[in-house]
Formats: sequence, C-alpha cells, structure tokens
Amino acid sequence: MVNQHFNDVEIDNEVFTWALATRLQMDRWEALLAPEVWTQMYQPETKSPARSMRIRQARIEHHFCLTAAGHLLKALKMRQSQITIDPVVAAELKEGRDLHEHWDENVPIFNTTPRPSQPKFPSGKSYAARNPDESPYFWLRWDSEVGPKVMPHVPGAAVHDLVDRTLTAIVAKHPEMADKVLPRPESPWRDDPENVERWWPRSPAGAEG
Repeated sequence: MVNQHFNDVEIDNEVFTWALATRLQMDRWEALLAPEVWTQMYQPETKSPARSMRIRQARIEHHFCLTAAGHLLKALKMRQSQITIDPVVAAELKEGRDLHEHWDENVPIFNTTPRPSQPKFPSGKSYAARNPDESPYFWLRWDSEVGPKVMPHVPGAAVHDLVDRTLTAIVAKHPEMADKVLPRPESPWRDDPENVERWWPRSPAGAEG
C-alpha cells in the first residue's frame, strides 16, 4: 500500500526525479568508462594518478547509477506504470542496487573464486543463480556489440531506453516539466552509421588512436 502522502502528482514527481538522476549517473559513468576502455585497448601500459583516479571515480559513479536506477524502479512500481521493462534487466538493476548497498556482506562472496559460500539474501541468491561466474562489483564492463554494461545482463542502452521512455511519459502528462529535461552531452562512443563500431570508445582529448 502506498502512503497517502504520495498522490498521483507526488509519485509522478518521484518517477521524474529518479529518471533524471539515473540518466545523469549513466552519463557520468560512461564519460569515465569510455576513455578507460580506449586506454586498455591502445595504451594498456599507461600508469598515472589521473588514470587511477578515473578508474576509482568510475566505480563511484557506477555505484550511484545503480542506486538511482533502484529508486526509479521503486517509483515506477508505486506509479503502477505501464512502462515495460525486460524482467532480467529489472531484476539485475534491483539486485545490483541491493548488493552494492550491502557490499560488506557480499563482496567476500562474489569477489572470491570459487565462491566460498552462497549469498544469504534473495537478491544475492537470484543474482548468483543467473551469474555463476561473474561478480556484480565490476564497473568497467563493456563489449563492442552492446557497449557499456551496467550489470552482466543490463546493457547501458537498455537503461537509457527505460529512462527516455519514462521521461517521455511523464512530460506527456505534465508538459510543464519539459524544460527540466536538459540535453544530454555528446556520446563518448563512436556513432558509426553502419553500426560496425557503434560501441567503440572515442579517442580521449589529445590522444591518438
């Protein structure tokens, strides 16, 4: 049962807020992930404080991305939204959010190979069953076919699509919110019209490759 404080307008506002937060975090994370992927491919021996900080910051932004996405899922559930979400995408976003919040209990299990024990709680159990060999705590996950991956079965494109559809639905109901949807920054991935290298990272400023 939804608390009576959350009338339809309040719930729509929460959905809108967490959709914007999720998009902001995705943009921040991808802006750090893409140059790191480029460096791994073209200059893997590079060692610098700036690169170390970029990797660490990518971890932070990835964590907060899952937090925002988890809140978005909760708000959409409160709204009883008709917006469709792939069940596995929804499950892994929720699991990722839960496992990152309770990292102290779960990192020793998921970041040890082979896993020394099974997770105790539902999110950990369902994630482990779907991903017997992959840790939820990898924030530099990417491949050339689907691009950045927020979780093993959650391409970043799927998150952006969910956010875009959510914002469109809210603005259609509340046109006065349209001016709060700011333009997104330039994608850090190459935009190949033939989709051959769509998910190849752009060269960082001043780099060759």
